[in-house]
Amino acid sequence: MGGTSSTGGTSSTGGTGSASEACTTYCGDIEVSCPGTDSQFTDAAECLTECADLASADLDCRIVHLSYVLSEADRNPHCDHAGGVSQCN
Repeated sequence: MGGTSSTGGTSSTGGTGSASEACTTYCGDIEVSCPGTDSQFTDAAECLTECADLASADLDCRIVHLSYVLSEADRNPHCDHAGGVSQCN
């Protein structure tokens, strides 16, 4: 399935605690692009909750790494980075 993000690398979460359109798209994209053992969240609610508290730059970083997941071979390490491990907070 390809793992390119449809958010275009922009976000506006601002740490408001509510799920923005960028978070909704990010969470949907990471669920599709990083399934099974590469999954970063237990469910969409967990992803949306974490995403709502991210600074815009952190979400942008995760979206960039998610866009690198173009095939199953690319999932490691990019799914981890897209989920906030190491490269992106």
